[in-house]
Amino acid sequence: MSFKDRMKVQVSDAEIKLDIKLQVRKIRLERQKQICLWKTTADFYAEVGTKRFAIYLDSDKVHVGTVQDRDERIDEALERQHITVLRYRYTCPISEAELNRIADEIEAKVKGRVTEV
Repeated sequence: MSFKDRMKVQVSDAEIKLDIKLQVRKIRLERQKQICLWKTTADFYAEVGTKRFAIYLDSDKVHVGTVQDRDERIDEALERQHITVLRYRYTCPISEAELNRIADEIEAKVKGRVTEV
């Protein structure tokens, strides 16, 4: 697979469902934000005051082995740039309970109600 093919963004059903849940909660996040560092595309991105968040939904079908190692390197690089990485791994198909849990955690983190996820 070429680099260009790997950079094409494919929106998953889980991302669409999570976006709807967050919009209902009046949490508006930028979708599919390309971040030049490590040439990564965050599923969701937010800037709240001086805080920046890159949010990833990782399915068990894709994020294993070397992909997981790459994710960890991306996380470290983004955090060095003061971008908080919120990475959620889930089993396909994502359950309603899991979507609610993830939406709760994102809402709390973005609204500053917790210090760690």
